Amino acid sequence: MGGSFMETILLLREESERKAGARRAEDEQRRRDDVAAREARLLADKAEAKERRRQDELDMEERARRDCEEARVGTQELMLMTRAFTKKSLVELAMDCAGHAERSEALHFKF
Repeated sequence: MGGSFMETILLLREESERKAGARRAEDEQRRRDDVAAREARLLADKAEAKERRRQDELDMEERARRDCEEARVGTQELMLMTRAFTKKSLVELAMDCAGHAERSEALHFKF
């Protein structure tokens, strides 16, 4: 009876040690899984931030391109308007000069 009691105690102790070892292994596996999940989240966050920066850069380049195009169009419009006003002013000046010349000639002939 004493031998079987000791065997039972040893068997219970071995079973307890196996269960404790299994729990330690499960805990270690859970920690490794948690570390792997954190690393995966970190990599995903980095990739997302990189994509966001790339998209922001593309958006800035597009805005800069549009701004340059709008400035070019505005400059062309301004140049066309300046030319039109200059031509109109020259024509008006020529007409005024012609009018003054005619009046001046008319005044000379009256005397």
